[in-house]
Amino acid sequence: MNERHRLLPALYVSRAGVEQDAIGDWSERDDDDWIGKLSVPWQIVLSREQDAVLTIAPSVRLHRAAFGGGNIQLHWPL
Repeated sequence: MNERHRLLPALYVSRAGVEQDAIGDWSERDDDDWIGKLSVPWQIVLSREQDAVLTIAPSVRLHRAAFGGGNIQLHWPL
């Protein structure tokens, strides 16, 4: 985007095999399907002199068209 702001998109695709037995309120699950996630980390350079970077990384689950989580990271070397 510019010198202080960067987008670093990443696409994750995998094939998951899940076998889950159920007890109580849980339901049994037997999946053998493709899953995908799109992550779009936004990096903000806070200090070039100290290599300080703030990253905000939301993601979207592509196989369900839903929010896939996210995180915030602060990298500030000591």
